[in-house]
Formats: sequence, C-alpha cells, structure tokens
Amino acid sequence: FQPIGTLVHSEKNEEAEETEKSEFRIHHFTADTPEATKYVQRLQTLVMWMIETGQMIGLPDSSWHVLTLYDVEEEDGNES
Repeated sequence: FQPIGTLVHSEKNEEAEETEKSEFRIHHFTADTPEATKYVQRLQTLVMWMIETGQMIGLPDSSWHVLTLYDVEEEDGNES
C-alpha cells in the first residue's frame, strides 16, 4: 500500500516495547486528482457511518485538503 499525497510529518514511537514499535505518518493531498477523488469517495462512505454530522462533498474539488494518518508497522523488514 502506498499512501496518497505528500508526507507531512512522521514520528516513531520509541517508548514502546520492541515488539510494539511503530511509526505514525501524516500525508496531505487535495481532492482534485482522479486517484484522490476515488480515495475520498471511499472515505466518505466510512464518514457517513462513523461521524454523526459527516456529509458528502462535491468531487473533484481542489479546495478540500485531506490529511490522513497511518500507523506503519514493520514485519520481517517490510512496512505494512
């Protein structure tokens, strides 16, 4: 899996035990490219179920800035 957008921030959890260490990454993108539009459409479905006041947005739209948070874990030297 390759996240959409530009890496904005990355932080490793150094205080966790060795087996639980992970890295958190924040990516930024706008919802105006075909790849981003498809991804946001999938996210919107989740938003409608999980956020009480969540609403659909018109796509594609470059005025929407999307930040996504990923918890990256390494398994056998490979990121997952």
